[in-house]
Amino acid sequence: MNNQEFYLESKLRQVFFKAKSKNCFSKKLREGEEIFTLENPQQKILFFLQGVVKLSRVAPTGTETFIGLLPEESIFGLSFLLNSLSELSYRVVAFTPVTLVSVSVTQMQQELQKYPELWTVITRHLISRLLVAEMTIESQLQRELKARLVSFLLILCRDFGVKTDAGIKINLKLSHQTLADLIHSHRPSVTRILIQLRQQQMISIEQQQITLHNPIALRQYFAIPDYS
Repeated sequence: MNNQEFYLESKLRQVFFKAKSKNCFSKKLREGEEIFTLENPQQKILFFLQGVVKLSRVAPTGTETFIGLLPEESIFGLSFLLNSLSELSYRVVAFTPVTLVSVSVTQMQQELQKYPELWTVITRHLISRLLVAEMTIESQLQRELKARLVSFLLILCRDFGVKTDAGIKINLKLSHQTLADLIHSHRPSVTRILIQLRQQQMISIEQQQITLHNPIALRQYFAIPDYS
């Protein structure tokens, strides 16, 4: 991130911190608690200070499609600034305990009038979320379950990875059942594949945190596109 990008990101954060200090529009949520649903369509812009959120798209038929996990300091609701109601088709749930700050669309519009350069960073956030959705959906299109699971682990490695001596550790606690739910599979199948990957020394698991020992080799082995 260059100096200009850092300045703009800092300026955008100030908008939310200003709202927090003036109006206390902050909230803490438990894991699994719904943040934004079709039944509660508050047109606010949310800034996730801490925690990870799960984003799903809900079709008119009620079918829910997992879109991706958003890390801390992600923003949701920016499309309201474009007079779009597309966010109303999403369900946002706290994947971990979450702390968020919200501002009204009117407040954000006022800030944009004062600092029009913020449109640059807002556009970047919108593009980033689109890429997360595209990558997640593409990973789910993998026909072979093993490739689908590995593809999803590589996405998590990109967004939540921490470098260690052993490789890249996904800084999330993921049970076998959680992974199965996220990739639309069954726990026994996911468990079997994880055991195989451990036996092949491609991954290790400690306290539900998965470490990919060599993500590049893993990607090449399964012919998975580079998501970096």
